Amino acid sequence: MSKKTYYVADGVSAISAARIPESRKLRLTEGEAMHDVSLGRLLTSKPKASAGSAESVEGEE
Repeated sequence: MSKKTYYVADGVSAISAARIPESRKLRLTEGEAMHDVSLGRLLTSKPKASAGSAESVEGEE
């Protein structure tokens, strides 16, 4: 089965007891991701930055 990239929703700290990488991206098969996608814990597209995260990152202006 082929794997797709899924994005971890904000506030989620583990998927299937696995820690989330810093990139907040996971490569999973559709079957592996199905349950967490249905719960909104995994997203199929990159989440947009929330209004509260508009703070500048060090080194950016």
